[in-house]
Amino acid sequence: MSGILWFVILLNNLGQDNTGRFVKEAEKYLGVEYEWGGRSREKIDCLGLIFLPYSKVTGKDWKNCPFIPMS
Repeated sequence: MSGILWFVILLNNLGQDNTGRFVKEAEKYLGVEYEWGGRSREKIDCLGLIFLPYSKVTGKDWKNCPFIPMS
């Protein structure tokens, strides 16, 4: 499953109200330096850019976020 499709499924599961909150939270990471495996406001990667805002919006620990491995 492609990363984009997985991301769309995740946003659909958030619901309309939380999707807007997710986008606003993700925008806080604009300009943060990219680093593979980064999961902080100092350095972040593409997965971190999805999981950190998702965690903030849902209250779920990002380590427990649903993950659909690529096959």
